[in-house]
Amino acid sequence: MLDGIDLFVVSEPMGIVPYCYSDEYPVDSYDYNPYKFFIGKLNHAQARESLKIFTDRVALWIAEYHHKYERRILILPKSWHLKVYTKALSKLGIPLNQYNLIMLKGRPSNSVRTMRDQLRSIGLY
Repeated sequence: MLDGIDLFVVSEPMGIVPYCYSDEYPVDSYDYNPYKFFIGKLNHAQARESLKIFTDRVALWIAEYHHKYERRILILPKSWHLKVYTKALSKLGIPLNQYNLIMLKGRPSNSVRTMRDQLRSIGLY
């Protein structure tokens, strides 16, 4: 279905992970809920520092790979990970409009039809 497309996932606390490894250890071996650790808790120094570390990991990946792709697409729910990715882009001075943004409702695994339709709308499927 996605020949010619490199697919990555935003994975806390790992950073950006190639999709082919998303079901392998250690990526598949933790349950990391941002609502439990971050959302509503950023007044705590440890939560702010953890967010900075995670955002820096994402920014390192973006700095390495952003310019290697002619077309860039973010397929994310309007969620925590979109905020983290946007913050990492901002740290690097890269505008979000350099990405096609596909917003999903709920988890991406529950939205395959929506993803397919939106990829069609930008000429990729």
